[in-house]
Amino acid sequence: MNLRAEFLKTIAKSDLGIEIGPWFNPMTPKREGYHCLSLDIFDTEKMRQRALGDPHVASKVDQLEEVDIVGSTVEIGELADRHGCAGRVDYIVSSHNFEHIPNPVKFFQGCEKTLKLGGHLNMIIPDKRTCFDYFKPPTSLGMWLEAYLYQHERPAYRHVFDGFQMMANHNGSGVFSLAEDSSQVSLNYSPIRDGYAAWKSYVESGDTSYIDAHCSILTPTLFELLLLDLNMLGLVHLKVVKISPTVGCEFAVSLENMGADWRPELTDMQHYARKTELLRQVGEDLAFNTATVHRLLDELKQRENSVSSLRKESRVTESLAEQLRSQLQAVRESRSWKITAPLRRTITAVRRTFNGQRNRV
Repeated sequence: MNLRAEFLKTIAKSDLGIEIGPWFNPMTPKREGYHCLSLDIFDTEKMRQRALGDPHVASKVDQLEEVDIVGSTVEIGELADRHGCAGRVDYIVSSHNFEHIPNPVKFFQGCEKTLKLGGHLNMIIPDKRTCFDYFKPPTSLGMWLEAYLYQHERPAYRHVFDGFQMMANHNGSGVFSLAEDSSQVSLNYSPIRDGYAAWKSYVESGDTSYIDAHCSILTPTLFELLLLDLNMLGLVHLKVVKISPTVGCEFAVSLENMGADWRPELTDMQHYARKTELLRQVGEDLAFNTATVHRLLDELKQRENSVSSLRKESRVTESLAEQLRSQLQAVRESRSWKITAPLRRTITAVRRTFNGQRNRV
């Protein structure tokens, strides 16, 4: 499944859209006819300078999307209002941006203000089980609510610290798939004393500069659970339309703007039951690609191979036995076997008599 292609099936080029942080790889590029505004933290000229200074993307500078709306993703509602498109946008798309947002609840609320009723927020998000977030603890509702209530505008330094101290790789790569052996996932070396010293220095200096980090560590089911809780609290009125299974290192979500009066049609007890079900699934998801599971799968494969070999040997043995039965039947039906039948009966009778006499002695 191509997650980007799935998104584009629901988008008409004439629809008014906003793409967040397209960089040099937009999903809905203007050059292909999409009526889509680009939102980024830097203006076009600054983006070009950053691209030219990065040897990995300098050659792609001509592919950069022109920036139409400059500002923080968290402020999308206010930015859309200033740009004159609040409540008029058909869709918002982003790829590998949501996990960087320091205040997801405020972002969702801003998307509601930006989208028309029935408009869609479509996002591609990394699965923690298949990227360098592998060792990090998953995000909880409390983390999102804390960021919302305390109005976080940038990643907390703990996100930065955890990013270095728990960064994983699979045979040197920061991305992998659920099918790959997670016993090969290892921790990047980052001296813990250095990380703590950097944190202390950051606090003591009063530095308020923006340091990028993953603020949300998610799986598809965990995202569904967190959004359900926000819906029940009445904080967010975006409804899950679809959450895709993980493909490669990422999954996709499509949310619909239902309007400020919408609530899930669930009682508190129904929500409790659904939440319990989702929490259990989250636990199973997190256990899906552990080293222990892969070891057990390897053992199972070895046993299945052994059983397959035994079955093959059994089929060969049965074939030989069938040949012997056929040969024996042929002998019994032969003329010589029939002619010697009286003699065999006499010999059998003599053996019985002899054996009987020996037993009486």
